[in-house]
Amino acid sequence: MPTNNPLPYLRFLFSDDDASRIDPNSIVVEPLPQTGDFPWAMRVRFRISQGGAPQIRPLLPGWMRFVADDNAPGIGPEPGDVRFDAAHYNQWKVVGSLIIRTDDPKVIRELEARLPEFPVKPNRIWYSPVRLSMNFLFHTICGRLPGPSLPMATLPLPRGEKAGGEEWQRRALAGFLKGTYNPKILPSNNTARYQGIVVEMPTVVEGANAGEYSIVIHTALSQDSSDSRWWDHISNPQDDENRSRFQGSHPRNGAIPAQLVYQELRGSMVPPETVVNSAGMVRNKIILPSSNPRPIYYLRFTRAWQPIKDFSYFFPQQKVQLENSNQEVLGAMPLPAHGILFLASSFVDSLDHTIWIRIIGNADGSQMKWLRGSDHVWREKGATNPLEIDPRANTTHVVLRRPMADALFGELSGRTAFTGDKAECYLSFRRFVRALVDNRIAGGRLNKYWWSGNGKPPKKGIKTPQDVRGLIKDAFSIANQESNGAASVSAVANNAPPISADPHIAAPSLIPILDVFFPDPVPQQSIPNRPSNAATFTKSGMAFDLWMSNINNFTSDATQRNFHPDHIGRGAPGAVVALGLAEYVLNPVRQAGESQTNYITRVHTAIMQNIQSRALLQLWNDQEIYESIRQRHNISLPENSGHPETFFFIDSDRAEFITFPEVDFVTSSLRVYSITQPPLRIGRPDIWIAANWLE
Repeated sequence: MPTNNPLPYLRFLFSDDDASRIDPNSIVVEPLPQTGDFPWAMRVRFRISQGGAPQIRPLLPGWMRFVADDNAPGIGPEPGDVRFDAAHYNQWKVVGSLIIRTDDPKVIRELEARLPEFPVKPNRIWYSPVRLSMNFLFHTICGRLPGPSLPMATLPLPRGEKAGGEEWQRRALAGFLKGTYNPKILPSNNTARYQGIVVEMPTVVEGANAGEYSIVIHTALSQDSSDSRWWDHISNPQDDENRSRFQGSHPRNGAIPAQLVYQELRGSMVPPETVVNSAGMVRNKIILPSSNPRPIYYLRFTRAWQPIKDFSYFFPQQKVQLENSNQEVLGAMPLPAHGILFLASSFVDSLDHTIWIRIIGNADGSQMKWLRGSDHVWREKGATNPLEIDPRANTTHVVLRRPMADALFGELSGRTAFTGDKAECYLSFRRFVRALVDNRIAGGRLNKYWWSGNGKPPKKGIKTPQDVRGLIKDAFSIANQESNGAASVSAVANNAPPISADPHIAAPSLIPILDVFFPDPVPQQSIPNRPSNAATFTKSGMAFDLWMSNINNFTSDATQRNFHPDHIGRGAPGAVVALGLAEYVLNPVRQAGESQTNYITRVHTAIMQNIQSRALLQLWNDQEIYESIRQRHNISLPENSGHPETFFFIDSDRAEFITFPEVDFVTSSLRVYSITQPPLRIGRPDIWIAANWLE
């Protein structure tokens, strides 16, 4: 808990005058659970014998928003119905939550300086419930009397009306009650004139018993996610005004324990804690004194491979389950979007040993996998094994991964003039390699705006952010030094290589990138009479040839030992299975004497029972071509003989099998294959191969 020169605008919960009226012995501070309306908040209960409800003093300056309690009596008036008198005031909803949003760069820099070791800093604070007094609305918000009031914010006004006039005042008051007008408390270097203390502020709501009060304080880091833009739509599709984002429990509001925030900033508050008076006693009861701070314990989770500041849309969909050495569950806590999981000091102090953690996803299938952070974590496959950690060390770094089936569709789309099998192979291979970089290294930020939100391809010119380029460069540098590689950030940054590029040139350019993840040599197949010029491929080179169905390397005596017969001819599914990232669920080989009807029935059954969404497919239109490739015959492939696709879903009602073809997708088309009933044919292809993802 750093103790610094106090900041004039950093304030305790109550003024000294109000705090001196509180009975210190009545104060009860209770932390709220990690779930509920205000995760990790603190509730403060107390009694006051005289003088009425105390006013709230916001911890930080910033934009002020009111969210009325839906259950509070009254209405939110329209501007034309506003009258500045007690009779009208008594008809309004004036009980709810007060939210302070801090975005001033100077204030943020000061927080960073005052909290150098605190893992995440708040920029939004809730106080609930509060009551808006008549004086606060009429004078602090509307400035109807001479004296201090909050600066006037811009409002749309009819022609001829001026800011500060009667019409502006009505609109400001009505807008504030509805949460659409947000004045700002400005920071100040003048302790006595700081707006947060010289204007009248909302008060704590009195309880059922006279003189008893309760206030909840919730702190959070709130921002757009770094790996998605769907916070509000997913949270509430009908919320056109995005009001749900101002709820403390909204996933974009990454909760931070309010008690710790106040504790860590105590040494910087006004008045200094060296001042000893009755108000100081109240402050000591609500915030522990600097001489006896509460320990801080936390675990850090990121999607990026390094322990950076992260903010993921997908984290709040996960829970961190804590277990002992006997795999007995000690608790499960939702993961905030900022990835810092605070552990209650009472819980940690009760432990004798290390604990184990595992990630539990939502029931909707959003399960992420996890790994302990390391210098080579991007080379490891996502796992589901519990990790042993020391909860007291504050050095734990866990990397979370989306399923590759989902990461594939974080990719941008576009248009290309190239068509045919090679174009399909290149575009799907490009999607796979870039998804590896995005999911394992960049933490879902390879393309800053990976989804435009309107169903159209994002605008041209979207860049890979500079900090993300740094993440990729650091990983590539390690890989290049270890294996004399040639991976370059420019090969994947800014949506490279171009979708519209010539597949014959662009596809091989991705091999050095895949080498970063799979640099090891391929085990050689036992084929006799190995020539002196035999080449040993890396796993990435092997996977490339399988994906692109490069028949020459399957058949050449110098290279054929790099390819296991179980994967030849299986295209994209064969490549990912060979890399250990997937497993076959449909790999039909016509059995001796098997009729066409029985074969199609077997394929149909495998599709209906085993295949998962986003499984990789390889389709061959002619069984003879497929068999020739599989048996290493050096043939020339006719155009449109076979290509990869990605399975989307089965439409049972219409008996259709829907796939995602790369070339057609850029024009927003999907392919539909009939699967009515065996022994009917499944579309045109003779051979269907599929692999479900393991990562």
